Amino acid sequence: MKQEYRHLCHCAAFFFGLVILLSVASKFVSPKKINKDCGVQDAVANAIVNEPKQTIDVLILGDSETYSSMIPLQMWKDYGITGYCCGSSAQNLAHSLGFLQKAFERQSPKVVILETNAFFRDFSYGEALLYKMDRKFPVFSYHNRWKDMVGKKKKNKSNSIYSEHTKGYVFSTAIAEADSTDYMLPTTEKDKIAPQCLGYLKDIKEYCDKRGAKLVLVSVPSTKNMNYKRHNSLTELAMQYSVDYIDMNVLQTEIPIDWAVDTRDHGDHLNYTGATKVTGYLGKYLSEKHGVKDHRNEAGYEHWNRDFERFSQLVAASLLPKKTGK
Repeated sequence: MKQEYRHLCHCAAFFFGLVILLSVASKFVSPKKINKDCGVQDAVANAIVNEPKQTIDVLILGDSETYSSMIPLQMWKDYGITGYCCGSSAQNLAHSLGFLQKAFERQSPKVVILETNAFFRDFSYGEALLYKMDRKFPVFSYHNRWKDMVGKKKKNKSNSIYSEHTKGYVFSTAIAEADSTDYMLPTTEKDKIAPQCLGYLKDIKEYCDKRGAKLVLVSVPSTKNMNYKRHNSLTELAMQYSVDYIDMNVLQTEIPIDWAVDTRDHGDHLNYTGATKVTGYLGKYLSEKHGVKDHRNEAGYEHWNRDFERFSQLVAASLLPKKTGK
């Protein structure tokens, strides 16, 4: 019995020491600022931590479909809505939950928009566990940063905080026509949603409910990612979880996407002109359906006007006629 007790104590001591070691190492290598020069992963999405506290009313989660389709600064201009897109490439629902929890450390969004493309992206429970470990101990992601901090390499001396002035939207004016011949043909069939996605949706919904945030599922227009089988599955899922669901792929009158000019990569993602149509509909929906507050004339939100001006200049410069050689 004593030997078993001694063995148990040794295991506990090893585990406790490992936790301390990982915590210290994580503190040493983790970027101290949200700075692209410091190697921050998904810097655009993570830059929500730089927004002033309690100023974001709409949080957007999902993969690249979000940051190519939703323009927070357009919603600000038209409705005074403060939104931020925490979208990242190939984001799965475990990552979405992580960004949700990170956002609520400083913000209290009234509406959380979850784009649905990730519902059909399979991932293992092992991947989800590794992601949780990575959030707890960032040394797993940033273990190579010691090379930039010690030795012969020059230390990073940048003091600037990375703040995404487009609030997470990734601007693109590229055009690559899509084939929409078989796009959204009606059917009664359904596509399968991965079981682990259902579990994380439950966690996300409960997290939002406990904090008084309204969860809304949104499928942005995409000829490559959406079809009527997925529409049927998501409609049923939304009813099951008692959440609003907006499938923009069946709102072709309200959101008149022109697949000849409104996509940047043959229907996978929208470009700027397509995103303005999506955002116009979404801003009106958030204002009228959920009563998201208009902050345009409030003190403390002046930086939104400055960011919108910068964004407007970016758009104007990109849309100028290009000079051609003689």
